Formats: sequence, structure tokens, C-alpha cells
Amino acid sequence: LGAIVMGARVPAVLSSRGDSTKTKLYSIALAALVAK
Repeated sequence: LGAIVMGARVPAVLSSRGDSTKTKLYSIALAALVAK
């Protein structure tokens, strides 16, 4: 499960060590969309 921390100049992505590579990539992609 990934999380996005908002409120800074850029969003910070937090992921669990147990997350798959695919889940981590999706979390980063979601943060990029939210940042726009």
C-alpha cells in the first residue's frame, strides 16, 4: 500500500518494503498526476 504526503513543494511517496515493484511504480505515477 503506497501513500502520498501532500503539503510540501513536491509530493512525497511512501511505500512499504513489502510492496511489489508494480505497486511502487503505480504510487509514483499517482503522485506525478496529483502534482500537476
